[in-house]
This record gives sequence, structure tokens and C-alpha cells, in this order.
Amino acid sequence: MKGEASETPNEASLDLVITGGTVIDPGNRICHQGDIGVKDGVISELGQDLTGRESSRYADATGFLVTPGLVDIHTHLYSGVSHYGVDPDLTCLVRGVTRRSTQGRLERRPSQDSVGT
Repeated sequence: MKGEASETPNEASLDLVITGGTVIDPGNRICHQGDIGVKDGVISELGQDLTGRESSRYADATGFLVTPGLVDIHTHLYSGVSHYGVDPDLTCLVRGVTRRSTQGRLERRPSQDSVGT
């Protein structure tokens, strides 16, 4: 409505403020200590001090790296098939890996008993 104050993106309440981390985003050439504001699941602000911003949650990332999701392009995701296989649910997300590509494929190999029959 005319005459009413409207919220600008910098004044809107955030869902999450991550403070004090080392922000690294090679795709956007970012590498500095700072804060991140998140709204509706999307990074909406980067800044040096967002601690005064209104938010429903705050996370202190001091001493941690804050990055976009990482991609692991060489994994062995077949847990129990060989000593190289890992369980992706236990090893990937806890390390920040949100996308992964497995090397090779799992095939059923004929047993020695059926070879030559």
C-alpha cells in the first residue's frame, strides 16, 4: 500500500545467520572470514558482521570452513564389497560432500562353480 514502509532485503528477518567462519567459494572467488545470511534455504547475504541481524537461528562457525556443497568425483560407494567400499550415508555428508560420483559399477560375477558349465 502507498505510504507503508516496505522491507528491503537487508532489513528482512533471516532464517539463519552463520557467523565467524572462513567462507570459501572458489566458483565466486571468495575466501575470507565473514558471516552468511540464509533466507528460505538460499544464501541471501554475505558480510563481515551480521550478528546484529534479526534471525530465528544463529550458528557460530568460528574456526570452521564454510563452503557450498562439495563434490567428490571419485568414490567407492559399495560398502562391504571390498575394503575400498564406504557407506555414503556415514562418510559423505558429515564431511560436507553433497554430490558424489562412484567409480566403476557393481556387477554380479559368476561364481567359480558356474565357470565352464
